[in-house]
Amino acid sequence: MRLYLDTSALVKLYVAEEGSALVRETVQRVETVAASGIAYVEARAAFSRRRGRGISPRSIIGGSGKSSMPIGNATSSLKSQQL
Repeated sequence: MRLYLDTSALVKLYVAEEGSALVRETVQRVETVAASGIAYVEARAAFSRRRGRGISPRSIIGGSGKSSMPIGNATSSLKSQQL
């Protein structure tokens, strides 16, 4: 099965917020995850807004659900996962 994520859902893979656990669980159950080409730019903007508001990079999550990835690495990881 293929799953399309809009940017708000894609960001939930990297940021601990309401709905993050559901998105991560769903992504683990599918074969392919797709997003639009503009999602990378939109996600970077979302991460920058969080940083600008003084929200700690510790809210960025890794696969364990624990804080393990700084915002810069999250956007790099996102770009490398584009389809």
